[in-house]
Amino acid sequence: EPGELLETVGLGAQEAGELRCAVADRLGSVVELAFQYIAALLLMPFLLGPRTASADIVIDVSDANDLKLVRNADELASSRVVAVQGQPFDNAIRVHVFEATDPPWAVQVFSPNIDVAVKRGDVLEGEFHYRAEAVGDSTPKFAGFLRTEANGFEQLAWLGADPTEDWNKIMFRIVAERDFEPGEIAVNFHLGVAAQIVELGGLTIDHQPIAGDAEGSGTDKPEPPISDKADEELEALVGDAPMVIAGNGAEALNGPGASPDASLSIVDVEGQAFTKALRVAVAGPIDPIWDAQIASPNSTAAINAGDVLFGYFDIRADSENGKVVGWLQANDDGWEGLHNMDFAPDTEWTRHYFAVTVKRDYPADAINLTFQLGTVAQTVDVANIVIWNLGPDADIDALPKTK
Repeated sequence: EPGELLETVGLGAQEAGELRCAVADRLGSVVELAFQYIAALLLMPFLLGPRTASADIVIDVSDANDLKLVRNADELASSRVVAVQGQPFDNAIRVHVFEATDPPWAVQVFSPNIDVAVKRGDVLEGEFHYRAEAVGDSTPKFAGFLRTEANGFEQLAWLGADPTEDWNKIMFRIVAERDFEPGEIAVNFHLGVAAQIVELGGLTIDHQPIAGDAEGSGTDKPEPPISDKADEELEALVGDAPMVIAGNGAEALNGPGASPDASLSIVDVEGQAFTKALRVAVAGPIDPIWDAQIASPNSTAAINAGDVLFGYFDIRADSENGKVVGWLQANDDGWEGLHNMDFAPDTEWTRHYFAVTVKRDYPADAINLTFQLGTVAQTVDVANIVIWNLGPDADIDALPKTK
């Protein structure tokens, strides 16, 4: 019955019945039949089975009036909303910083807060547009953050830039490493770095909840396929071992680090089992080198002393002059390096295997794999970082390793 269908897709019984009667009385049975068909289409996703997690827009600053200027004193800066042409948004906030401030956050802009809970493992992916004009002989520059706002400052992603007079766009994404309450996360720009006129607009953030529970014994299988060349051999090696780091796919990885000279994007890949990769471009040498990086998610299960961790990652670089400093690392009790991998990535996609026996117990969320990229100017793509816990009885010498 159409009334039952409409109740299923969100209308109450009385509303559904009234709507059915109105359709039948005014437009006749043919239109009512068409209405039943439309209702059935709306119901189809429920009939076909459970839906996978999808992204929801949690910040949409299509109107720059939603951005808020915060300043320590009126004489430091002024702001207004201006019309924009030739961009995918209609207006922007224009902030005139009269002179550099100390601290630089004496003039800042805040987005609305994300008003939904963000769980550990959820993905936040967004973008914003910016441009600037110098005031006097200043060099425009701003610091930007995806950050906690309600309960003190915690940087989740660096969004700073050296703007020009042309419109540019920064894209960013993170995988949440802990739970956040509704209203706890926002975007924030520190504009007091220099005397300048900055325009900001087109800020959006999508929230994709993790499919399933990230807690417990780890993920069983990766998606996309484990390997494009040796599926059966790799399946035999890992057996039923839990996957404790599931960085399988560009959407699961993090970057680009704290430096404004490192930028992040997701790029298409051809000729491999995977179709996307996370790319970090480094403009030049960075000190410290870990301020430009690509990192896996954190481990999802406890790991015990004597356990053998076995994993791989897929990587390539834009030239043979690249340099990657890789660390399987722990941060539960200060920084600790478990396994070091320094190498020059190939310009073609290469799968690197590694294995290590851990020497102590680690709680869930303590371990991840990171690639420090700030040694030289380079562009590095990574598609998968996957690690299994094979337990204490695995023969580490029998596992494949890449020199």
